Order: sequence, then C-alpha cells, then structure tokens
Amino acid sequence: MPRLKMFPWFALWAVVTAVQLYFAVALLPPASAEGDSAAVAFSASVLVLLAFQLVKVPLSMPRLNDLGRPTDDAFLGLVPLVNLGLWAQLFGATPSEAKRDKLREQWIHETSALAAAKHGAQVLFKALPALVPLLIVCTAVLAVGDVASNWFLDSFLENTSNEALDSAVFFIKVLLVGCVGICVLLLPNMNGARRTHWLPGLLILPLLMFWGTIAMRDMAEMKAALVSLPFQAIDLVISVFFGSLVAIVWMTFADRASSGRSLGFDSWNEVFENVRKRAGDVIAVNGGATLAIAIGMQVVIPGIHYMLVYAFANFQVFKYPDARAFKESSKYTSGIRRRLFLTMLIPTLVYAVFSATLVVIGTPLSNALAPLGNTLGLPGLEFGAPYDAGVWFTSTFLDPRAAPRWVDLVLVPAELLRAGCVMVALWPIWLDRRHRLGATPDSPLVSGSSDVVVTP
Repeated sequence: MPRLKMFPWFALWAVVTAVQLYFAVALLPPASAEGDSAAVAFSASVLVLLAFQLVKVPLSMPRLNDLGRPTDDAFLGLVPLVNLGLWAQLFGATPSEAKRDKLREQWIHETSALAAAKHGAQVLFKALPALVPLLIVCTAVLAVGDVASNWFLDSFLENTSNEALDSAVFFIKVLLVGCVGICVLLLPNMNGARRTHWLPGLLILPLLMFWGTIAMRDMAEMKAALVSLPFQAIDLVISVFFGSLVAIVWMTFADRASSGRSLGFDSWNEVFENVRKRAGDVIAVNGGATLAIAIGMQVVIPGIHYMLVYAFANFQVFKYPDARAFKESSKYTSGIRRRLFLTMLIPTLVYAVFSATLVVIGTPLSNALAPLGNTLGLPGLEFGAPYDAGVWFTSTFLDPRAAPRWVDLVLVPAELLRAGCVMVALWPIWLDRRHRLGATPDSPLVSGSSDVVVTP
C-alpha cells in the first residue's frame, strides 16, 4: 500500500466528519416532537452517526499503514472512548520508513483480525446447509426459555399463594446450600477434582436470581429492576449448559476446516462423538467463563477483560482435556488481546447492522405480517405489535417483554451465526499462538495448511 500525502487525507477526513455532524444534528427531533416521531428521528440520527463511522474505517486504513500499525485498528473507531486514542494516533507524526518497517515487523507475520473474521465467515458459509438443524434447534430452545420466563413472571409470581412461594424459596435455598456445599468440599482438593465435579457451582448465580425475584416480589421500588432477572437467569442456564454443547459444534467445524476436511452433514458424526467425550469438561470451562463474563459485564470493562483472557479456554479443554484451560488461555492471549477484541468486534458489527435494520423496519414489517396473527401460539408472538427504537430500548434495558417475541425468533439465528463466526475466527489465531509459543505442533497450520488465512 503506497504512502499517503497527509494534507489531502486530512482534508477528506474533515469533510466526512463535517457532513456526518451536519446530518446527525439535522435529523435530531425538535423539542416539540413526542412519542413515535421523536423515537424515529432520534434513531435516524444515531444511525447516520454510525454509518459515517463505518465510512471512516476504510478511510483510516491507509493512514494506519503509513504509521506502521495494523490496518485492523481502524475498527476501533467504532468503539466509544477507544476511538479517541485511535484518532490521536491518526493525527500523530508519520514515522520514517525504517521505523515504520520495524513497527510492521512486530505484527505483519501473524494472523490479522480481519483475515481471521473473513476465515470464520467463509467456514460458516461453506457449512451453512449442515448448520440449518442447529439454527432451528437453538431457536426452539430460546423460544422455550422465553416462554418459561414469561410464565414465571406473569403466572407463577402473580397467581401463586404466598405459602407456595415461600415453599419455592425454601426449595431454592436447599439447592443453593447443596451447590455451595459441594464446591466447599472440593476446595481442599481443588487441583485433584475433576471438572465435572464443579458443575453444581454453575447453578449458584441463576438460583440466586430466582430467589431474589421471589423474595423481593412485594417491594414496589424493586419491581422494575426485578422484571429482567428471570430472563437473565434462564439465559444463563441455557448459555452455560446448552451453549456449551453449541460451542462443541463450532469447535468441531473449526477443527475440520483447519485440516481441510468436509463441512457437510457428515460432520455431525464427529460432533456427536465430541459431545460424548468432551461435554462435561467443556460445560465446566465454558460455564465458568460465561459466569465470570456475565458478572464482569455489570460494570462492562471487567467483563470485556474476562472475555479476552478466556477467549481460548474452550479450545484448550476441547483439544487437550488435561490442560489447565484458564491458565493456558491467559498465557496464549497475552500480548494479542487487542487483536482478539477486533476479531470479536468485526462479526459483532455485522450483527449490529442487521439488528439496527430490524429496529428501523420492525414496525412496518410487523404490520405487513399482521394477517399471520399468533401462528405459533406463543405469548407475545403475534405480528402487528410495534418494534421501533423506543421498544428496543425498553426491552433491552428495562423489560424484555416489551419487544414482540417474533423479534427474538428472528435475532436468535443471527446471534448464533455471529457467535459461531467469532469462535471459528479465533481458532486459527489460537493455533498460530500455540505454534509461536512453542506448544507441541498438532495442527495443519504448523505444517503450512492453506485453509488458514494469514495476512502477509
């Protein structure tokens, strides 16, 4: 990529930024706007801001090349606050050719985030016909979880006597004592205990959530905050147990792709064999990482830290069951966590664009499908219910029941493919790190497989 002339690039950047700010301000709702019109106008303003931020990604790449930095860093411009550091770099001094080459030598031979994400998308595209049953099953499981959460809030809490609810609390306490007790008994022999022995500990947080929802049901000031707890608890249980089995599917397909094997329906024979052999260990490791990330995400930054540190933990336990998965993951991710963050960010941006599009067209789409009614008979699934920016905000941060359930059924396959793309994209980076840090070579990447893309 040729070197840039700074002034024309800066002028182009300034013009794009000026146009971005003009349209964003012009589309803001007037003070007199109310209800749906204000929500639509505000959504349009935010979408314009994001659209121009996306335009700045390819605009930043040539400048990063001049600076000797990975061009993938351009995607950091889409992350609030982090983009300030990127902009400070972009407008900094241009290094000499010798210094630039020295900077590039630090990263140029490693798998880039963009190449890894592209590899993940290519693998999913090739495997898509074989993945259709997985998408259907996962959508059905999430729909059942959604119905269970609605039942817990609308039927169980509202229509059950106080005596029965007190009995439910007692039962939850017994389960909690049992789960905590098992973990306490395992502590003296922590290194000698099998991973599967710790599985009851994965239920502690969801049980606490259900306990809190029931115990504080009569506290009016807590009611709004408690609405989302059952949804979060059931989502955690699904993510920890069922999600771990789905992770085995992704890792099996990633492993087969890296070795040049078929990604067709015959892959499921290996998936079922891996589930039989590895399910307990993967559930323990993936579940522990999921809970750590979920707790950390309450203040965001610790959650992102855990997500990056434990990015390779599933791979370690999947391929090397005797390895210390979390410790090894921390070792292999050290020094490349920004690249891992970008690898996760790129598929997430595609998913975000899809979700934002759904917010914009949600209400007219729902109205167009209104004649279908409540075809599946699930609570809240009836078409014709509005889905706009206001409903999205309420359902995301306050009450998940605000969004019509058909939205969840549309987003589940998209979210599943996003998660799969991230996991498959991280696989070649993990193999590369094991090779570079002197682990036993066991993968085609070490012997020069052409299936894994490494950016020169």
